[in-house]
Amino acid sequence: MDRIRLNFLGPAEASFGGRLIAFRTRKSLALLAFLALDPGPHPRERLADLLWPEADGADARASLRTALNYIRHGLGPVADSVITATRASLGVRLGAPIDLDIQALTDARDLARRSHCNVLSGKIEAAVDQYRGPFLAGMLLPDAPDFEAWIETQRTYWRGVESELLDRLATRQMAERDPAAAITALERWTALNPDEELAWQRLIDAHLWTQDAAGARRAWSAYRRALAELDAEPSHQMAELGNRMLGRRDARDRAGPAATVTLGRGAGSWKARLVSEFLKSIGSAEPDVAELDRWLNALKHESVTVRLELKTTVDQEQATVMPGLAFAV
Repeated sequence: MDRIRLNFLGPAEASFGGRLIAFRTRKSLALLAFLALDPGPHPRERLADLLWPEADGADARASLRTALNYIRHGLGPVADSVITATRASLGVRLGAPIDLDIQALTDARDLARRSHCNVLSGKIEAAVDQYRGPFLAGMLLPDAPDFEAWIETQRTYWRGVESELLDRLATRQMAERDPAAAITALERWTALNPDEELAWQRLIDAHLWTQDAAGARRAWSAYRRALAELDAEPSHQMAELGNRMLGRRDARDRAGPAATVTLGRGAGSWKARLVSEFLKSIGSAEPDVAELDRWLNALKHESVTVRLELKTTVDQEQATVMPGLAFAV
């Protein structure tokens, strides 16, 4: 027997036998979503008050009957195997042929909490892919504030489940020596919960673990942008991580040390290209004198000397390093 597929994570979708089901009103779909998550049965009066609180009792119950008829029409031949209705109550039948996207997340979370099997990463990954967006995304019912409050509660809950799964997935992927996959999972976590500091910290750490300093700096910049949108500041722990990553002893210091090295004289613009390539090679990190010296020595350029003074300043607001150069022959 074909089953009804209900997707509530993201814009609501219902399908049967590969065919999308269209419901005539938002409230009929809202009623089906409520009953699918909480099968009941529920008193009709309670459902009427939830979805039509501004209507008087008789009108609200009539609207509920209309919404129920729209649900039955949408479900077609399987309606009676899904909906249970009496004069006093409505609900979804036990064992109804319904598949919910949210069930995949619940099953994966429960399995992850009690299992340590090596095949679990694939199961979690399949589950997190079910999350297409917030619960009932785009569903607005301003005349039913209690129902909208229920939607917000569900959104918070399922966002938390998805976050837990992404956390566990990234942990397992790092343990399996798959940092690229872990970084993808952590990026999804930070996009889902931009105020989750642990997600940002682990994302930066994952980049550093792979010796991808540029990726770590990009993650740090994204973290700072997210905080700016939230009108928040980094915690002490994250500030320390940023300082270590950017090679700064103190984020409040706006000036870095000067580096002085000796270069060989060359024809044309080789000196400018040399410095440009070096800066490119270290990205925006504050240059280390010894590292610069080793890099230059590797070039094995022979000639008379020119004095290069490389100075850096740290812009505290943008968390970037701005080089300044001075040449002297």
